[in-house]
Amino acid sequence: MENYIVLHGVKMELTEDQIKLATGNVKTEKSEMELAFERVVYNDKYYCIGSDGVIQTQKEEMISYDDNLFESANYCKDESLLKQRALQEILSRQLWRFSLLNGGDKIELDNDAEKFYIYRNAHDDFDVDYIVGLQTLDTQLFISKEIADRAIEEIVKPFIKKHPEFTFA
Repeated sequence: MENYIVLHGVKMELTEDQIKLATGNVKTEKSEMELAFERVVYNDKYYCIGSDGVIQTQKEEMISYDDNLFESANYCKDESLLKQRALQEILSRQLWRFSLLNGGDKIELDNDAEKFYIYRNAHDDFDVDYIVGLQTLDTQLFISKEIADRAIEEIVKPFIKKHPEFTFA
């Protein structure tokens, strides 16, 4: 018995897989998602979202521009995945602007006032709910239910109609 452990006073021989796991010699396969966000090698292409929301193809040149895109999570090898992200960002910015133009700049995040948000329910319809006394990450808040309802009609529904390829992730 060359490689073993003692557990609760019992000596057990390790299998080859256990030895690899214990020594860190395990080659784990990466998921498609992990592979989509890996850096590419010099001169290979990757994708980023331009300031206009359009997907741009870039070539890795190992310069600070590539580093900055990677660090800001705007660097992906999967074009279709990034296209969905671009659409999410566009819709998010449109809702952000709509909220601010309709009183959203007066939302007090640190008090117990109701803050409204839009969500998609189990029937693929959009609805409005509210939160009190907390903040959310990456969720556009509205000052009233009426403003959020308007955002659904004026922003969300037209956006979905214009971009039928958009999926909710």
